[in-house]
Amino acid sequence: MKQNSIEHVFPYPISLLILVFFTKISQLTTGTFDPMFSSTGVSIAWMIFVLVIYGAYSYFKDKHWNYIGLSFLIITLSKITLFDLYMVDIVWRAILFIALGVIGLLISRIFYKNTSG
Repeated sequence: MKQNSIEHVFPYPISLLILVFFTKISQLTTGTFDPMFSSTGVSIAWMIFVLVIYGAYSYFKDKHWNYIGLSFLIITLSKITLFDLYMVDIVWRAILFIALGVIGLLISRIFYKNTSG
């Protein structure tokens, strides 16, 4: 029973440490630039974090990694759309939303393929 509970709790602190690591690296590399560039750098680092978490999910085949990756994907996309794009022209914002929609469709297709196959 104890081993089973450790397996269920283990992904959460590890993912938090990885997220803090990627955020700090992004802040160190973009700290001398303007705040908008720094915020965008953090968003890019979080997207890399999501890719790492999905890599862990495909390696470990544990649903907890999938839940963590999906929740941080939603958080990151919300941050991008609500905070990072407020200064971007409306045409570029529309193009970016179309691109995010295509990415969402691809992720949905990957999940559907994994669950049905």
